Amino acid sequence: MTKVVNMKLLATYGTLRKGHYNNYLLRNSELLGENILPNFTMFRLSGNYPAIVPSINQLITVEVYRITEKVYKKIEQLELPYNYHAETITTEFGVATIYVYNTIESGDWNKQSKRRL
Repeated sequence: MTKVVNMKLLATYGTLRKGHYNNYLLRNSELLGENILPNFTMFRLSGNYPAIVPSINQLITVEVYRITEKVYKKIEQLELPYNYHAETITTEFGVATIYVYNTIESGDWNKQSKRRL
């Protein structure tokens, strides 16, 4: 009996890309290729980590990987605790998950901050 493995697509733009230190998490995943995505801006967080947020008329370069559910869970453990959330995007390889930095949509720190003096 053949085991069916659920595969997903993941778009990476920073430390998960080939040649960067978190790419080891994708070592057994298939790199489908690069893609240019519109409507995101990339910036550097302290500690030399990249982040992206939605924007208008900006482009970012991503690598798209085909990954297993097991790898997907490892990526979630890497990204979610550090103020990123998953979004679904369309790439030339199909629909993929990308991790986007959380923003304060209201623009009011008091509305989102649970820790106040």
